[in-house]
Amino acid sequence: MSFAEVVSSLPQLSRTERIRLLQHLVTEIARAEGVGLVDGAAYPVWTPLGSTDAANALLQAIHKEEAR
Repeated sequence: MSFAEVVSSLPQLSRTERIRLLQHLVTEIARAEGVGLVDGAAYPVWTPLGSTDAANALLQAIHKEEAR
């Protein structure tokens, strides 16, 4: 099955099936990268929320782009 066929079939899946598919893909990618994921474990994800340095860097990049 091609990527396009997989993507076009996604709307036919229920929300639960799409989440299970996502979990399966993440597990497969982690396995291919040699990362061991444990069922039920919590994994921290970095977010720029509360990071003023990241917000300022983004704002500067936006202003620089607008000035062009």
